[in-house]
Amino acid sequence: MPPRRQPPAPQGESKTGLVVSLIFFILTSLAFAVVAYLFYDESKQSASRETEAKKAKETADSERDKHEVARIIYALYAGTATPTDIDRLVNLQKHANYNDTLGTVNAKYQSLGMTWDGNTTKPIATFEDRIRKLQEDNIAFDQKLKAETAAKLKAAGEYVENINTEVAGKNAAIAAQKKATEAEVAAKAAKSAEILAAFKQIEDLREDLAKLNKLMENKDIDSRKQIAALIKSLEEKDLKLKKLLEEIESKREAIASDKPHGRITKVDNREGIAWISIGSADFVRPQLTFSIAAPNALTTSGRRERKGAVEVTKVLGEHLSQVKIIDVTNATQDPILEGDQIFNPAWDPTRPLHIAISGHIDYNGDGFDDTPEIVRSLQKQGIIVDAWLDLKEIKIEGKGISGLTDYLVIGDSPQSDFEVSGVTVGNREKRKELIREKMEELRKSADEKAVEKLQWRRFLGRIGYPLPKGSASPEFNPPGTIRQKLPGETKPDDKKDEKKDDKKDEGK
Repeated sequence: MPPRRQPPAPQGESKTGLVVSLIFFILTSLAFAVVAYLFYDESKQSASRETEAKKAKETADSERDKHEVARIIYALYAGTATPTDIDRLVNLQKHANYNDTLGTVNAKYQSLGMTWDGNTTKPIATFEDRIRKLQEDNIAFDQKLKAETAAKLKAAGEYVENINTEVAGKNAAIAAQKKATEAEVAAKAAKSAEILAAFKQIEDLREDLAKLNKLMENKDIDSRKQIAALIKSLEEKDLKLKKLLEEIESKREAIASDKPHGRITKVDNREGIAWISIGSADFVRPQLTFSIAAPNALTTSGRRERKGAVEVTKVLGEHLSQVKIIDVTNATQDPILEGDQIFNPAWDPTRPLHIAISGHIDYNGDGFDDTPEIVRSLQKQGIIVDAWLDLKEIKIEGKGISGLTDYLVIGDSPQSDFEVSGVTVGNREKRKELIREKMEELRKSADEKAVEKLQWRRFLGRIGYPLPKGSASPEFNPPGTIRQKLPGETKPDDKKDEKKDDKKDEGK
């Protein structure tokens, strides 16, 4: 039997549709994957930015609260804090920088005696309390000064009544004492006026601070800048007030009668040396000078009788120094003795003396200006020369007169050749006019700052500087000019020739 014939195999089916479907599926999956990745990355970045924004806000809130703490503390010191401010400060005590901010503000006012009470969360005394205390102290000092003045006048009156033979002299002494006391009171009043002006400025600042508190409700950033500027201004005013108080304290000693700084413990008048009872513990330095007076040696006008002056040459111990005698008023009848007292009202071992010098000082009587040498000598003694007139350059040297300057030492002023003879003498007259202008500039500056003015001889005598026996005429030649002969004027050489001719005529 022949084999069975198989039917023919079916034709192969096309695979193109399957391939296209597979490729489309793969591309679609890739697209969805890319879109999902991009969406995930954007969501992650958005979450990061949100976190950073929250941190920035927390930092800004913390900085704002820090400045709010400082503002309320300053308001409490100034006495302008409201109940809302106090409640706000209680809530801010948990702030991280609360103690640091409180400590910084308290440190600024401890020097003025203003402290913080941690139990009541406010200062023990405000600016208003401090100002009231200063005013009370000022009134008490005025009353004390008036009482002392009245006592002096009463004692002087009783002294006049007891000595009828010296009525005229005693009346003159009382008038001089009264004039000096009035001048001292005027100086004190000027300083008091400066303090009151400072108090007025503080009151104005307190008003500005109140305005800033109201403005801060709407403009935190601008308020912080203004408060920073106000704090700086308050610090400057506090410093100025402190300097004014130091000036008044230093002037009080000048208002009181001069007190001795020590005494002569041993003296050798033959060798011209002596020993005094102050030394290194009293901040004595070589070249420091003192006036000498006998104990309780007062003149009829109430001043001490000056016996002479000494200059420190060696500091031997804590309370011992060797000095040389540089001046004796009457070596025969009133020599310097053991037990005599030493004075220098311009010297304070705890505070350097500040002075200014104006004009021409011919110390040795040679007709030339000795101001530069005197400035160097005073600086060696520890005296600070704030300003002095350089007659060679005709300009004011130094930092200038300030509220700390104690004295303006007045030198001689040049006379005008035009005033003397009716004619001008070239460049010399112009230089004299410039010198007078500079002297007037220093005088006005001293008046504005209530600085006491003293004639140069009187000042040098006060500090024990050896006084010259004579001086040249105030009509001096400014440095850099040549003295010309005025019409009708005779030169010294011409006078000598005239005397020689007269002697020859007499011989004939």
